[in-house]
Amino acid sequence: MAKGSWQAALAEAHLKKGGTDAPGNMPAAHGKGANFNETPLAHVHLATTEFRSKLEASYATHLDFRKAAGEIDEWRYEPLTFHLAPRTTLTPDFAVRIGNKLEIHETKGFRREDAMAKLKIAAKMYPWFEWYLVEKGKAGWSVQRLRSS
Repeated sequence: MAKGSWQAALAEAHLKKGGTDAPGNMPAAHGKGANFNETPLAHVHLATTEFRSKLEASYATHLDFRKAAGEIDEWRYEPLTFHLAPRTTLTPDFAVRIGNKLEIHETKGFRREDAMAKLKIAAKMYPWFEWYLVEKGKAGWSVQRLRSS
C-alpha cells in the first residue's frame, strides 16, 4: 500500500460518515468517560472497551485507521491469556488479524525488565504467533518484531 494510504482512507471514511472536520480533530484517547456520540469515526468496540491506559487507547485508534485503510482485517483488545508457568500468565494488549495470520501486539510506555522477560518467554513458548513490541515516540509508532528463537 502506498505511503500515507491509511490517512487517505481515514479521511475518505470520515467524509462518508458525514464528518466535516479533519479526522485529526478526533479525541486522541478512547476510554472511560469519553463521549463517543460526538466522535465521527467511533467504532462499536471502542465505545464499549475500557482500556488500561491512554497509550493502549491511542494504539486502538491507530489500528482502526489501519483497518479502514485495508492494512489489517481486525483487532481485539486483550482477547487471549497465555500461561507461562505456574501462577504466571501474560495477557497481551492486542491480537491483530491479517488474512490467516494472527499477530500479538504489546504496547509499552516504558520497558520494565520483568514485563519484557515475560513477553520474550511467551514469544518462545508460542512461536506460531508473530509477537510485536509497540512503543510510541515523537515520530509515531515503533513496532519491533520479537523473534521466537
